Amino acid sequence: MFNIAVSSPEWTWPVVAGVLALIAVVFWRRVLTLRDRLHAAEAECRETEARVTAGEKEVERVSAALNQQVAALGRALQNERRLFDAGPVTMFRWQAREGWPVEYVSPNVVQLFGWADQDFMTGRVRYASVVHAEDIERVAREVGAHSQGAASFFEQDYRIVRKDGATRWLYDITLIERDANGAITHYVGYVLDRTERVHVEQRLQRSQRLESLGVLAGGIAHDFNNLLVGILGNAALARERLPAGDPSVELVEAVEHAARRAGDLTNQMLAYAGKANIAVHPIDLSALIGEMADLVHASISKKATLEFHTSTPVPPIVGDSAQLGQVAMNLITNASDALGERSGRIVVATGVVELVEADFARVVGAPSLVPGSYAYLEVTDDGCGMDAMTQARMFEPFFTTKFAGRGLGLAAVLGIVRGHHGAIEVESSPGRGSRVRVYLPLGAAARPAARDASAPPPTPGEPVLRATTILIVDDEPAVQALAARVVRGRGLEALVAGDGEQALALLAEHGGDIGCVLLDLTMPKLSGAETFKALRARSPKLPVVITSGYSESDALESVDGAPATYFLHKPFTPAELVERLALALSAN
Repeated sequence: MFNIAVSSPEWTWPVVAGVLALIAVVFWRRVLTLRDRLHAAEAECRETEARVTAGEKEVERVSAALNQQVAALGRALQNERRLFDAGPVTMFRWQAREGWPVEYVSPNVVQLFGWADQDFMTGRVRYASVVHAEDIERVAREVGAHSQGAASFFEQDYRIVRKDGATRWLYDITLIERDANGAITHYVGYVLDRTERVHVEQRLQRSQRLESLGVLAGGIAHDFNNLLVGILGNAALARERLPAGDPSVELVEAVEHAARRAGDLTNQMLAYAGKANIAVHPIDLSALIGEMADLVHASISKKATLEFHTSTPVPPIVGDSAQLGQVAMNLITNASDALGERSGRIVVATGVVELVEADFARVVGAPSLVPGSYAYLEVTDDGCGMDAMTQARMFEPFFTTKFAGRGLGLAAVLGIVRGHHGAIEVESSPGRGSRVRVYLPLGAAARPAARDASAPPPTPGEPVLRATTILIVDDEPAVQALAARVVRGRGLEALVAGDGEQALALLAEHGGDIGCVLLDLTMPKLSGAETFKALRARSPKLPVVITSGYSESDALESVDGAPATYFLHKPFTPAELVERLALALSAN
């Protein structure tokens, strides 16, 4: 083997060292770069972890906030549901099929219908079966008509019959649900009970109808009274001219009798209008009923048991005892008629009660009632009772459920009560009897007693009229002619005016000669009250006799109860006219 000595040049080691140094520098830089990258990665990792932590915290915060909002929304929905379920609106969701099966109904349905929500949703009770029998065809027809078009909702009013048999009026807003093809699938209804409003509207309509009938009755009675003045007066004058024993006297007296009966009818009509002649004085209702006991027993069915529950004492009212007695008698005999041929019980009660504003919604009568104390007369029976339609018409003139019924009856009762500033409350239903309660204001609240100028002091024979001129003011020719004939027949002069303007013209022409004025209250152009004021403005001490078919208190009130004013109720006879003129002339 050969030994070869390799000799390294002197420059070899420096080169190697340089290369190694270069490698070391490059490696070191690489290490530094990796370290920097590692630090950057660690920083990025820490930053990412921080972002993740922050994100997790944000998620937790948002989640907590959402949970709070969801909980609050849930509570709000629960509160709204409770309010809805307890509120006045009942919600239905009906299927668009025969009978309208109920798919959903709010729990408050029991308050309005009497049946629970499950009764409807299980089909034990079908909605169509609770709609009133008289309304079901109309309701079905309206639903069908609204469903034919493109309507999205419709409104209806109809009645339903509760589980307990009571009838309620509903106002129903129904939304129509359709599928993608436009076919109706469901009806969603929001049902509101409007029974009380319907009752208020019905009472208002009935009150307005009765008021209109009262105005009509008053107008007819006024005109009829004017005609009766002519009939009664001329019949009396004809009788005076007939010799004693003349057979025609009997015929004339028959005419007078018939005319007086017609006058009673006009008084009933005026009573219905609340304008009857009222002789007012303090009245104890209990004492009044007690005085009528024997008459009442004789007037009712022998099978009726009559009971009196009168309070003693009852504070006095101010009114006309004869008219209030007529009210009591009418109510009691109607209660007897309601019993028919059956045995039954009639209870008559009196007392005092406090009425508040809400009570006036249940009554008919005077529109000016105010809260306070009222005396009451109540008649209760266990007879046949009345349905709603009969109750709505029971106070109309000449309305009756009796085969042979006629006259004004309860219409006159209402008029008398209205004339006394009172009201009537009625409770009745078929087969359960009736309760009629009359409310009358106590003394201080009632109409003040008017000066009774209708009855002259008693005199032996017909009074003598002093010679003067009487101005007769009336728009009815029959009254003008009769009054002028009576006045001239007693030796006085008569001037006749058909209205207030003519009267004032005659007063201006003959003022010094006129000793008294006979003045009708109801006239065209200038009314009686306006004419009276104009007459008194020109001649303050001139006596005036006011004539009217209405009540004395109303007549004198219209002229403010002025002095030297007298009242003569129509229809009057010649003798009554002479007596009233004599009283007026003697006081002047």
